[in-house]
Amino acid sequence: MKSPSVAFLLLFAAASVATAQSTPVAPPAPTAVTPSTRPGKPCVAANRKLDREQKALESAQAEIARNRKLQQGCTSKSACARYASALESLDKRVARHELRIDKFATSRDDACKAT
Repeated sequence: MKSPSVAFLLLFAAASVATAQSTPVAPPAPTAVTPSTRPGKPCVAANRKLDREQKALESAQAEIARNRKLQQGCTSKSACARYASALESLDKRVARHELRIDKFATSRDDACKAT
């Protein structure tokens, strides 16, 4: 009969052969980012500004939708007036955000074109 250490060695050898025959997992290919393709600091900053402004616009539009829904169900005259006033100021806010987005998009294009 075989001793326990021989059985262990046979088991270990069989396990190592099985793992050696399996397909190796290749590491993910690195992305080809060279210094010439990496955006410059002004471009990254302009993109961040534009993203923040777009999030602010989305927030304002969500607030408009919320206030319109609340205005449809308002029961008192003063509550309806508050919602109408809020909607009016939010419409102006959305217009400001849209203008700023256009301005930031232009500056982003200029900043990213330079790099």
